[in-house]
Amino acid sequence: MRRLFIAIALLVAISGLALWLLLRGHGEDPQTLLSMKKSQHTEALRVSAERGDEKAMVLLGDAYLNGDGVPKAPDRAMDWYKKAADKGDVQAAYDMAVLYERGLGVTQDYYAAAKWYRLAATFGKSVPAQFALGRLYFTGRGVENDFSKALKYYRMAAARGHAGAQYLLGAMYEEGWGLKVDLVQAYYWYTLAARHADQALAINPKYDPRSALKRIRVEMSKYQIGVGEKMLRDQAISAQ
Repeated sequence: MRRLFIAIALLVAISGLALWLLLRGHGEDPQTLLSMKKSQHTEALRVSAERGDEKAMVLLGDAYLNGDGVPKAPDRAMDWYKKAADKGDVQAAYDMAVLYERGLGVTQDYYAAAKWYRLAATFGKSVPAQFALGRLYFTGRGVENDFSKALKYYRMAAARGHAGAQYLLGAMYEEGWGLKVDLVQAYYWYTLAARHADQALAINPKYDPRSALKRIRVEMSKYQIGVGEKMLRDQAISAQ
């Protein structure tokens, strides 16, 4: 009987504690509490950003771009990215270029996009910026249409493992865009891209290195494939 009384008392105490915690949280559902937490985090970022912390400026820009803890406002995102970019932040320069290219928060401006991509790609060695700048040169948006410069920036990004750039290098060699058709080089770059095919496909569903490899293998001799495989082995050795 005594044990039963103790068990009931404990149950009542636990129920009371749960009720107290619920009331203490004002009965908010988890989603609301999460939203409140995000707002507090964003407010903390704002304080740091206003004190001149460029990393906080970039994160605050991200928050405005995505509506994370604040109302979605791409124009406010651009303001904070610009402040950080003016202080030399490479990520902010890249983010500004993306907004200019897409026309988010600002009037679409490929020339401005190219300018900020170039700063991030050249001085900051940003791999995504190198790829994006190569793409602008390939299409002639914001810059002159120049396959050789597209090749230059794609090579920069591809050398650092960008699967999208590796795929497009393969395509340039396969199709002879700005250079002589070379199926061995195409095989080499497509194979590197195929190792991270999901990344290439995430950029563009048409960037499918595995399908490209199947296509060109039909046109290649055993000797050409052997040369391509040797290039891949040499690359693996040099990367060690």
